[in-house]
Amino acid sequence: MPVYFGLSINMPFGIIVCFIGFIGGFTAHEECVAAQPGRALFLKIQLATFFFYILWFALPVVVFKLGDSMFKPNDADADGKLMYETWT
Repeated sequence: MPVYFGLSINMPFGIIVCFIGFIGGFTAHEECVAAQPGRALFLKIQLATFFFYILWFALPVVVFKLGDSMFKPNDADADGKLMYETWT
């Protein structure tokens, strides 16, 4: 595990470089895009896929938060009295 924690310092640098790639990929000069249209399109698709990849891993957190807020059972009956003291 110490090696993992030592190497995790690279994560912020990877995110910074990814943002630099976004800027470079989506603000390229027209003559560059016209000279290599397939390569420019591939870069844009690759960068968009990375963005969706991050959102995909945030999906379980969103699902659990929504499920907890929407489908939490009610603890009280119609009169307002607690039906039980605890879940366990």
